[in-house]
Amino acid sequence: MGLHAVLLHSLLVAERFPENPKPCAHGVPFGEAQIRGLGYVSLPLLSFAAFADIRAGLVAACYRTTGSMNRKLVFGGSVGMLLGAFVVGSVVYKVNTDREKVGSASRNSATLVRFHSPTLGNPEAKVHIVEFLDPACETCRSLYPYVKQLIAANPDRVRLSVRHAPFHKGSDAVVRALEAARKQGKYWPALEAVLSSQSSWAIDHAARLDLLWPVLASVGLNVEQLKIDMNAPDIAQRVELDLGDARLLKVTKTPEFFVNGRPLPSFGLDQLQALVRSELAANY
Repeated sequence: MGLHAVLLHSLLVAERFPENPKPCAHGVPFGEAQIRGLGYVSLPLLSFAAFADIRAGLVAACYRTTGSMNRKLVFGGSVGMLLGAFVVGSVVYKVNTDREKVGSASRNSATLVRFHSPTLGNPEAKVHIVEFLDPACETCRSLYPYVKQLIAANPDRVRLSVRHAPFHKGSDAVVRALEAARKQGKYWPALEAVLSSQSSWAIDHAARLDLLWPVLASVGLNVEQLKIDMNAPDIAQRVELDLGDARLLKVTKTPEFFVNGRPLPSFGLDQLQALVRSELAANY
């Protein structure tokens, strides 16, 4: 197996079994968007691998024509060049990706929030968080309480709108159930119950709707009526619209946050809090 193949295999395994918390992108067919979703180091890694194969050929040629000392110099120089190419490639790719996401959000600002988007907080608040959320995403579950804290700490000044991005297997059915809960006036209690009980119905990154019914019943929902409502055409249209907007905005992982139309400079709670503070200072 060539070096480029080894690195690509390692990269995909690392994405599937992350050691550190990161946005979720499970369940999406593999393609260009998912190559982007692997993180800003993926392209430099692949470039690094291709360059490594070329350098290996050059080093082999030098080995055939030079002495031991020159071999060491060639090898050391090759390692330095490879590391330099990787670092430069990482920086360039990250800058380009950030610019693309900012540009996409600016061009498609009208798609950030739709008439059907659930909103929490003062509708007139000047700081508006939009979150693309997958109810089966572990990181969405972990960050949701902190997002609520941002709203509670800034009453009447910060609001949240949720867009659904069901990337995990089976998660689209959970989203349709949440949308149906809105018809009974219980979207937010249902969402919080779904997130807090996630480990009981999201098994191996796949949603099990049959395990979710007791959770939804626990917040007072009429589950039989909900099962009927969740299959209504208007709910299916909402889910498709959210996913279409996610594609336009280059959203490939969840949670993805925008604050007053601005994407996070990089993923993380600290970055979200800093961007909210910046917008609060600019608007109040």
